[in-house]
Amino acid sequence: MTKIKMMTTEGYPLKIAEGDLILPRVIGVVSFLFGVISLIAMISLGGWTKSKSMGRFTTFVGIITLLLLLFFLT
Repeated sequence: MTKIKMMTTEGYPLKIAEGDLILPRVIGVVSFLFGVISLIAMISLGGWTKSKSMGRFTTFVGIITLLLLLFFLT
């Protein structure tokens, strides 16, 4: 995302086309989504260290959160 910020700032020395921004944008979005999904998974599985019932609850909440995330991305 830093590359996108630099390339779109006034004073960037090179000419850019809109197609030059596609790869950095895709990499940034995929990395962000991977991080969010990793956090959801860690929180969901964290309840199992406390107790079996807490593990079931946090896993259920994590699955619902993941489904809502995927639903609202489309």
